[in-house]
Amino acid sequence: MRVLRVAFVLSLALAAAAFAPAHARQVMQKKPHALQPPALGPAFAQVTIERFCDYAQPPCAGVDDLLAELAARHPGELRIVFRTFSLRHIAVSEALAQAVWEAHAQGRFFAFRDVVYAARAADRYALDTLAARAGLDVDGFARALADGRHAAHVDDDEAWAGRFGVDGIPALVWNGKRMPLPGTRIDDYEQLFLAAHAEAEARLRAGVSPPRLYATLLRDALRSRAAEIVRGGASLPGDTADPPPHRVNVPVEGAPVRGDAAAAVRIVVFGDYQCPHCRVLAHTLIRLEEAYPGRVAIVWKHAPLEAHPDGLLAARAAVCAQRQGQFWELHARLFAQSYRMDREQLLEHAAQLGLDVDRFAEELDDGVCNARVEQDIADARALGIYGRTPVLFVNGIQLTGEQPLSSLRVLVDDELLPGALAVLSQ
Repeated sequence: MRVLRVAFVLSLALAAAAFAPAHARQVMQKKPHALQPPALGPAFAQVTIERFCDYAQPPCAGVDDLLAELAARHPGELRIVFRTFSLRHIAVSEALAQAVWEAHAQGRFFAFRDVVYAARAADRYALDTLAARAGLDVDGFARALADGRHAAHVDDDEAWAGRFGVDGIPALVWNGKRMPLPGTRIDDYEQLFLAAHAEAEARLRAGVSPPRLYATLLRDALRSRAAEIVRGGASLPGDTADPPPHRVNVPVEGAPVRGDAAAAVRIVVFGDYQCPHCRVLAHTLIRLEEAYPGRVAIVWKHAPLEAHPDGLLAARAAVCAQRQGQFWELHARLFAQSYRMDREQLLEHAAQLGLDVDRFAEELDDGVCNARVEQDIADARALGIYGRTPVLFVNGIQLTGEQPLSSLRVLVDDELLPGALAVLSQ
């Protein structure tokens, strides 16, 4: 089967080089990268499979063999995009993911991949030997891994995987839809191919032009996933006839805002500083803002739970810090050290932040900061969400719980219409 894969590589390498379109993924990145993922097959094929793998894991080789055989059965009708998905708890995985990208940059992706599959690398230093065996410029290879120039590509692949709900490998996305991994027989792959091909042909007959086909299928798949997230996972794959989500007008006057208050996407969070799920979400939101600089604003509303003894006092302290212009600084500290939030610890935080501690203590003790918290709790009650944290409103669309970054990215992409996803259909 490996001979078949190599033959397929040789037969399609020129075709892959001839078609180098800007992939739809670039529309959604913080900034585009010149180097696109390695791929085989024509850009306008009826079926595009995005394959996510950690090259240190043996099952990936078997999947690639079956994909090569599938492509040989359907020349000109299948495109395979090879994406990395490193298991970061395995030391060699991230280095290997960057190494694969450097091999691609040197035009030796398939040669390096096959060498890696044949001889599993135990550590970073084994990669140089494999690079030499695959015919790479080893000095350039070592420099690339040392300076981390491909780390952004690895991150982009991981972010792209998240939009489809990929959380393990190997994983395959067929024309924008993540499907369960087929069995180990080529006929299992054939069935999925035929289903994806039939849908693509229906789109072409409906008037979608071949250059727009994958972008259109991808757009609809991501919109469907966004609707699925809003509904809590109730939708079926391919269901694109979703009603507009219900939106709530959440009062935000006087609440602290991080980011541009006029950003296209506003996320209002009702949270509690002693809630562990809120702590996880706080870190996720920081990563979300980094992915969409200037396009996402975070608004915090206090909803301390009665079961948390220090939650109410911590919320009031945050308001006192807001009165001195350092809400988000104390906010970060409270989530970093959520195990202790008594008055003594809060005063220590204030001192370390350089606040006027006397004023902070006086306002905290005199109840000057209470009204803001009480108003937020009243808003939570009016919305019917009090007693649950965290609760988010993404441009008024309610979500509950510590949503993963992948789900939030899908919703933000959808909210940026006309914008990121709209460009995919042009």
